[in-house]
This record gives sequence, structure tokens and C-alpha cells, in this order.
Amino acid sequence: MPAGLVAAGDTQPRKGRRAELDAYIARFPRPSPAALVLSLASVVIGNGYLLWRVWQGELRMSGIVLLVLAEAVILSIVAAAQRSFVPAAHRMKSDGAHYGLPAKVISWIGFIIGIGGAYAMWAYLLKEWEAVVGYFSSWQPWRESGLHIALAVTLLFAVFGLVADHVHYRRAGPPLVSSVQLESTARRITFAYGAIVIAVPMFGTLAFALWAIPRLIGKRDTKAWNFIGGMAVIAVFFATFFGLARLVDSGVFGWALVYLWGKTLVEGLFVALPVLAKRPAPARG
Repeated sequence: MPAGLVAAGDTQPRKGRRAELDAYIARFPRPSPAALVLSLASVVIGNGYLLWRVWQGELRMSGIVLLVLAEAVILSIVAAAQRSFVPAAHRMKSDGAHYGLPAKVISWIGFIIGIGGAYAMWAYLLKEWEAVVGYFSSWQPWRESGLHIALAVTLLFAVFGLVADHVHYRRAGPPLVSSVQLESTARRITFAYGAIVIAVPMFGTLAFALWAIPRLIGKRDTKAWNFIGGMAVIAVFFATFFGLARLVDSGVFGWALVYLWGKTLVEGLFVALPVLAKRPAPARG
């Protein structure tokens, strides 16, 4: 979760957490339905474009993964540079900031070994070692796959975000709420949990089912309807699991479809965060 929405531990006072959530809501007010639909559509279209390039044989799975990794690294560096230009007291409290350097080094080593090992297994199963070497050794595969355009678009939006963040910071005062940090967090989540290719689509679809099924059934306090609702959730779980597993087993396009499905869910969640953020109760007169 983005900085400012996740508690940094019990050492941070509730007042501080509430203040940071208020700062986030002020920076990203609840959008209009049209703006929300437009933002979600851009996420779907962007990932649909990548899927189309895979379908055409112009983009490999390793290219999608490396694109997410490159975006995560670039956006994280830009966000860190952005924070460095404001006093430490004016920054959002980042999750894990209380950990010392040794703990951070150990966690990063574990992350690289675990996630890197999972993606290495991907490359082995999909026979993409040569593609991985090509992406790391030359800029040409990036251009041929159209990934340079995707990176340019990401950087362009990051620049727009930097300007909007600065304008809001000058107008509203501290803390600095970084839209670039939100984008980098979305990429990091996609890269980390996407290594278990069905994880994000699986739990995203299940969460939607847990939200939708009670609303479809309605308020019926009988055991029969509770049983039907429970069985419907179980059915969705197994249907989603076996459906995703079948897609992954079907080949490169199936892997890409599932991975980009998860990527779309994560990016869509971050787009919808202003809607999902809990607003303070209105004051009573």
C-alpha cells in the first residue's frame, strides 16, 4: 500500500495516521464518475495493447516483466529524488522506515533471491532465456517490442505528476503527497506478487465475488440463503483457480493474459483508491 495509507507501526500516533490520510484525500479527492471511468479505461487499454503485441508475436513475456521492473526502478528513483527536495518533516511516513540498514539489506537480498528465482523458473518454462539476454544486452529488442514507447509514456505521466504534486504542496502545505510514489508502489506490487502468476488475479477475483455475491443475494437471514452464498463463493474460488491454471498451462499467450490481468487489477485498484479511502464522518451541528 502507498505511504500514508499504511500504518508505520504502533509507534506512530493515530493522529499522525489520520493527518496523513487527510492529506492523501486532499491531494486525490474523490473523482467524478466520468473521470474514474476514463482513468480505468486507460489502464485497460494500456494493458490490452501489451496483450495484443504478445498475440502478434512482437512482445515476449520476459519483455512485459522487465517493463514492469524498469518502471518500478525508474519511478522509485524519481519519487526518492522528489522527496529529497523537501524537509524530512514534510514527507509522508513510509512503511518500514523504522527498520535499520542491515534489516533492509537482508530483506532486499531475500526479495531478490525469492522473486528472481520465480522469474528464472518462468524463463526456463517458457524457453525465454535468449529473450532475457537480448533485453539486457541491447536496446533493440525494447524498440522492436514497442516497450520504449511504454517507458516514455510512463515518464511523461511521472513529469505531469511531479508538477501536480509540487503545485498542491505549495498550495496546501506539508506533507508532500507523491503521485509518483503511488505509481512506483503499484509497479512493485505487480512485480513482486506477479511472480506467482495466478496470485493477484485469483485473490482479486475472489475479493470481487465476496463483495458481489451478498449484494446479489440481498439481505436474507435464512440458513438456506447463507448456504447458497457460501457455496457460490467456493464455486467462484475453484472455477477461478482452475480457469487461471488452464490459461497458464496453454502457453505464452495464456501466461501473458493472466499476468496482465493481475497487472490491470493492481493498477485499477490504485486508480480507485480515492474512492475507496475512508472519509471522516461529517461534523454534526
